[in-house]
Amino acid sequence: FTRPHTIRGTILASITGTTRALIDTPGAIATVNWGFMLPRAIVGMVALLLGNAFIVGINQIYDKDIDELNKPFLPVASGEMSKRAAWIAVIFSGALGPILVYVRRVLVKWPWIVN
Repeated sequence: FTRPHTIRGTILASITGTTRALIDTPGAIATVNWGFMLPRAIVGMVALLLGNAFIVGINQIYDKDIDELNKPFLPVASGEMSKRAAWIAVIFSGALGPILVYVRRVLVKWPWIVN
């Protein structure tokens, strides 16, 4: 359902953005607390990947007719995935990403991380 090239792009952008922020912040690399930052970065990347699935899913649902001609191998266009199943995946991924970030930030207090 998701497309490998968009997943790679999302991961690359996430890593690049984090690296750029570390480079642009004086002393950040020398003093970075990996136990603090890494779990947040992983949760953030998972949320971005869920957002990616949401976007790619919306595209496949609304472009089904076009994709049947140009990209007949896609799950919705090929009939491998029904529009109903695609909508369920889109709603799930569109809701789960923000919920994951909210739960991590507000509700979950991991003992090895200072919030």
